[in-house]
Amino acid sequence: MKKKYILYPYLGIHIILYLFIYVVQMFSYEAELAIDYGIIVSCFLMTLLFLGMEKKVSSLLLSIAFFFTLLSDTIFLWLDDGYEWAILSFICVQFTYFIYILYIGHPQKNWKKHIYGRLGIMIPLCILYFILDEPNRLFICLVIFYIIELLWNVIFSLSTKNKFLSIGLILFLLCDCFVGCMNISGFFPDLSFNFFDNIAQSTINFSWLFYHPSQVLLCLSNQHFSTKR
Repeated sequence: MKKKYILYPYLGIHIILYLFIYVVQMFSYEAELAIDYGIIVSCFLMTLLFLGMEKKVSSLLLSIAFFFTLLSDTIFLWLDDGYEWAILSFICVQFTYFIYILYIGHPQKNWKKHIYGRLGIMIPLCILYFILDEPNRLFICLVIFYIIELLWNVIFSLSTKNKFLSIGLILFLLCDCFVGCMNISGFFPDLSFNFFDNIAQSTINFSWLFYHPSQVLLCLSNQHFSTKR
């Protein structure tokens, strides 16, 4: 089966959903939630389909990344609890993308120094965890680790010349910036953040405005980047 018979309908459906979801959210939060979750499920299933068709290591890495993405969004969207586990799962997402970037963009380079560099970030964060006098210090340390991982991936992805991957990760970062804006008042209740409060109370879900296209681009990044690996 030619890939274009899969890719074009897939892209068409997501373009329609991208426009439709902002109409739905004006009337039903539950319906919007179901569509949001369905978007991630469809991306995960698409990576599994490509894995079955191509049987490439790079396709396997994408499938693993989307498995952890789906796990994280299941916790955030439906369980509304255990956020530390959700962030930990998102860290696994970014670490998998890191291996994916190494695999498709740096096949001849020394991977050890990159991997040791990533793991080395954990040392100062462990120190921060023990000196931080906050009840949610584990969550804070995990978020910091996650942000560093994502920023590193955004910069690192530019060397692959894979535009779908780079743009997808940039949109991923913008999504998380708005997630942070919507939640910053909860972490600092005694301070006034009018700008962030306005974003949190807006009828437009700014985070999904970036998250939806980021996941579609990341899902298709292995098709855009011609490789046998």
